[in-house]
Amino acid sequence: QGGRYLRQEALHRVQTSYHLDVESKQQLDEKALVLARKKSLCVDDLEACQPFDVDKPAPTDSCEACRALVPDLEFVAKRAGLHTAAGASKTREWLREALGGVCDDAPFRHPRPLAVETFCVELFDEHEDDVV
Repeated sequence: QGGRYLRQEALHRVQTSYHLDVESKQQLDEKALVLARKKSLCVDDLEACQPFDVDKPAPTDSCEACRALVPDLEFVAKRAGLHTAAGASKTREWLREALGGVCDDAPFRHPRPLAVETFCVELFDEHEDDVV
């Protein structure tokens, strides 16, 4: 019975791993589609956003990833109201919460998001107090 249980457990792990891989790929594909739609609507149709290259290559080092990430941090902070008079009185906890999802949202703003997302997570893990 022990061997049968182990085989079933191993099969369950393989199926779960496969499901998570497929689900992750679907989420990444959906985010890429959102980025392409954003470019089409905001840049091409409405001319409300700065042009960006959907086919831009991924950052190759941490300096390029940082240069890609800093405008995201600035945008999210401004969107949360940091640039307003009321925003000037906000606490560090408020800003920390406002910036909380910036790493997860990298695929919505970058065509090759893995390097930027990885750098973002590492930056917040190691230097969150300095960023905020």
